[in-house]
This record gives sequence, structure tokens and C-alpha cells, in this order.
Amino acid sequence: MGTAVVYYSYSNNTRRIAELVAEKLNADLLELVPSVPYSYDYDELVKDEEAKMDQKELIELEPFDLDLDYYDRIVIGTPVWWYGISPAMRTFLTDNKEKIKDKKFYAFITNGGWIGHAVEDIKELVDLKGYVDLQFNNKQLRLNYDKDLDKFIEDLSKSE
Repeated sequence: MGTAVVYYSYSNNTRRIAELVAEKLNADLLELVPSVPYSYDYDELVKDEEAKMDQKELIELEPFDLDLDYYDRIVIGTPVWWYGISPAMRTFLTDNKEKIKDKKFYAFITNGGWIGHAVEDIKELVDLKGYVDLQFNNKQLRLNYDKDLDKFIEDLSKSE
């Protein structure tokens, strides 16, 4: 059995962390890709998506060929969107609920200042064993959170 790192990233912050975590844990990496890409214009994205977040929107994702049955541990990475998890991550966890119900889940949650109810969102869908809150400031991980990320990875390494 192995570890998979599954993530969605809009601005590449979450991608950078996912790649680092996967490398350090020698884990397989899966990027969730919406079938209909989001606008690269942040203001347009906000206008189009903000109202949908209250509805806990599910979106269509591009197919992937990662066999989830192979993994006993899944580390998920999601940015905070309007105080919750991204629609891509919500869709992944919801659509694969039966395949992943007995897995050990850990999460890293990237945000610009407040984690909101993202942890509760994840716990509604899976049994979350642990998480780390990673705040970015001007696309740079805040220095005090580098230690939190290192500890998160170290703890994951010990829990294999």
C-alpha cells in the first residue's frame, strides 16, 4: 500500500506544496483538473463562483488514472475558497466516497489569511487524521509556517 497526494491549485501555491510533500514522502501525485477551466481573471472568478460556494457546488473533473484502491493513505491539498474547500476537492471526495472511505486522510490547506470552515468541510466527507494550515502572503509561504509544513511532513513520515 502507498501514499497519494491529491490536490487542486488555482494559483500554483497549493501545487508547490503538493509537489514538495509528494517528493518528501515518495508519494504518487494527482492534480485535480476541472473539465471547464476557471477564468484566469481573479475578479471574474469571484463574480462567477462566489454565490455557488454556499451551495457546496460539485463540478466535473477531468478523468484520472490513479487507482485509489492501491493507497491506504491520502494527503489532500486544497486552497480555501470563500472559507471552505475548493469545488474540485469537494467533487473528488464526494465522487470517490466509497473507494476512499477506509483510507487515512491528512490535509494541507492553503489560504491568504483564514482557514474558515475548510477543516469542517473535509471532515463532513472523510475521517481526517490531521492537517496543517498554510498561509501565503503575496504568494510566499509565511516563514513561521515553513516549520509547520516541515513538522507535518515529518509526522506523516513517521506514521507510515
